[in-house]
Amino acid sequence: MDILVVDDERIEQRFVEAILTDLCPEARVFADLADSYAALELARKQKFDLAFLDIKMPGMDGLELAAELRRLQKGCYIVIHTAHADFDFAQRAIEAGVDSYTLKPTQKEDFVHVLEKYYQRQNKAMQGAPVHLPLPRVGVWDDEKHGPPDLISEIEDYLWGHYKYNFTLEEMGRDLHYNAEYLSREYRKQCGITINQRQQQLRIKEACYQLINTNRSIEQIADGLGFLSLSNFYKQFKIFTGSTPRQYALLHRPWSQTEDL
Repeated sequence: MDILVVDDERIEQRFVEAILTDLCPEARVFADLADSYAALELARKQKFDLAFLDIKMPGMDGLELAAELRRLQKGCYIVIHTAHADFDFAQRAIEAGVDSYTLKPTQKEDFVHVLEKYYQRQNKAMQGAPVHLPLPRVGVWDDEKHGPPDLISEIEDYLWGHYKYNFTLEEMGRDLHYNAEYLSREYRKQCGITINQRQQQLRIKEACYQLINTNRSIEQIADGLGFLSLSNFYKQFKIFTGSTPRQYALLHRPWSQTEDL
């Protein structure tokens, strides 16, 4: 199975790639693409079974890319990532040939549902032929094995409210009334990343926003997001984006000045 992932934010690219690789270890995930135009060029040469497209991208947006991809590859199952869930979006998505969509912030179970729909469509396309496609498991919730169904949402809510602070898992556990080891184990099992990795992901995403939209210095941004040292901030930023904060700002700012950094 070949899967296309297009998102202009490197953090989101890596997050989606990690989840899909975990759910479909047999798949080849093509996620290292700069923009919609690069993705379209690749689609002219490479056939894809699934495509996960961000809706907001510079130049050609996700729905425009979806329409072009549908024209090139009739059988590709196209999924849009969006923060919109209104009628206008739904109409445009249908016109573009989108098969499914996920609402941001996306979680692992959203990808599971999308993959199930894809496999179900593939089964139908085989017209009753005996195929055995590896359906990902949504699973029946068992409190002893999998934890309560809203556990991940509780952790996500906590992270969104505390990602700038240097809390411990024990402190999170006390606040949420769960054992810290249990929280850590269940989050990694369901999301494919650790709680600490998710916290760093949210921090770097906020750092990217501030680098593009504010005049705060790199030191001010790092300190405001709870990084214990500037060197650690640089290290984490490089891991998630593949560039330094200054390089990122220079590439993405609507103006070219980086002297204030």
